Amino acid sequence: MPSLLTPADQVLFDSLPGLCLVLDPSLNIVAQNEAHARATLTRRADTLGKFLFEVFPDNPNSNAAQGVSVLRQSLLNVLKTGPPTSSPVSSSMSRRRMAAAMCRASGG
Repeated sequence: MPSLLTPADQVLFDSLPGLCLVLDPSLNIVAQNEAHARATLTRRADTLGKFLFEVFPDNPNSNAAQGVSVLRQSLLNVLKTGPPTSSPVSSSMSRRRMAAAMCRASGG
């Protein structure tokens, strides 16, 4: 899936100082900046159009992993109520991947 951003918008998006991942209401990845891709050891071509938790699953080595369910609930709350929420970093998800997943769009 190609990015929804124009080439000029992608340059601007890539220049943002933080790790940015834009999700649609179905939690599919629609844009990813270069800093996010580097930090999460992913490639934009491999993440765009995919479900967030397909790309960033719970830690498969932990039976107690709850990072995905906590983050999913937080994102669903944002979709339902509008204002952003915060979620603690879970030890069951890689800190790098959790931090990256937390950067999400809030209506624009």
